[in-house]
Parts: sequence; structure tokens; C-alpha cells
Amino acid sequence: MRVLLLTPFYAPALGPSAPLYTMLCEDLVLLGHQVSVIAAVPHYPTGQVSPGFRGRLVQREQRKGVDLTRVWVPSVNRAHLGQRLLTFISYQFLAAFVGLRQTYDVLIATNPALEVGLPFLVLGALRRKPTVFSVQDIYPDVGVKLGVFKYRPIIQVINTMERFCLDQARYVQVISEGFRQRLRAKGLPNYKLVVIPNWIDTDFIHPMRPTK
Repeated sequence: MRVLLLTPFYAPALGPSAPLYTMLCEDLVLLGHQVSVIAAVPHYPTGQVSPGFRGRLVQREQRKGVDLTRVWVPSVNRAHLGQRLLTFISYQFLAAFVGLRQTYDVLIATNPALEVGLPFLVLGALRRKPTVFSVQDIYPDVGVKLGVFKYRPIIQVINTMERFCLDQARYVQVISEGFRQRLRAKGLPNYKLVVIPNWIDTDFIHPMRPTK
């Protein structure tokens, strides 16, 4: 099967989701699938693009069998929401554009829709490809609780984008039963919600004997 993953964060980018989706893609390759990824150039958590990835609009490489395409985003101050929006817009337009040349059977997109909404629409809904929406946090709820989203119009826009992806996805992967219940309460049907907890490399992280 040919799988296309949309995620702004992929190794060697930092952050919790980059290693998760890197391991997922590499394991899918080992299982015999053809895997492509459209990611942003590494810029997390500082907002500054890593020096080795600057100056090119699109960069391609093979990484452990994964066909990886990285697209340009500007270096910004991540503490400033308006500047962060520039990275979202850059990634979305370039990812949607380069994705039109990809051939794939299924699309996996990582939430929030604020980061992947346009390529989700173009590469999933408009191309009529079955899509899995991978939910790592409930939006806009988490942003409201953290005080990042403060204005009702912004919250409504983010909620509409997220709801579109949730409704259009063939399946929604959530990381816990609590998340499944939260999305059930928002009206999503149970049949499309699949609980798959986040995974780890058990050869690297494993229980140890307690120290005195």
C-alpha cells in the first residue's frame, strides 16, 4: 500500500510528535508499504529553521526507505501567535502543492487542522482519498485552556477547521480512551474513532530496577 503522511514535524526535528511519526513510517516500510512524507524543515521548538535546511523551497531525500519531502517555512518567534501562523500558512500551501504530484492510496494527517487543513482538503477530500486523522490533542479546547486562543472568532475558525477534518476523515486515531469519549461527546460516531496509544522504542526505553 502507498501511504502519504502529512506532518510538519519529522526527524531530525525535535518535539514529541517527530520521533513518533518517524518510527511509524519506518516500521510501515519494514512491513512492505511504500511511504512518503511531506514535512516542514526542522524549526521546532525555537521557531528558527536549522542552518542546514535553509535557503531551499523544497528538499527531498530518502531516509531509511521513506520518501521524505521537506518544504520551507520562515524562521519566526514562536511566542508570537501571528508569526507562528506564517509557518502554518507556508507549510500548508507548499505541502498541498507538492502533494499533488504524489501517488498514494491512503493519507494520514496529523492534527491540528490549523497546521494541515489546506493539504488535508486538497490531498484528502478533493482527491477522494481515504484519510486517517491522527489526533494528539483536542482542538481548540487545549489552546483555550492554555490561554493561547483568547478571541471567540479565532476559536470558532479553529473549531470549524478541526471539525471539517474530523468529519471528512475515514478514521480518527486518538491516543486514549479519554480522547475518544471527548470526541464522542462532540458528536463523532464511535465507528470511526480508533484508540491507538502512542508508541515507544522498547529497546531504548524499558523498566529498570529501582535505585536505593
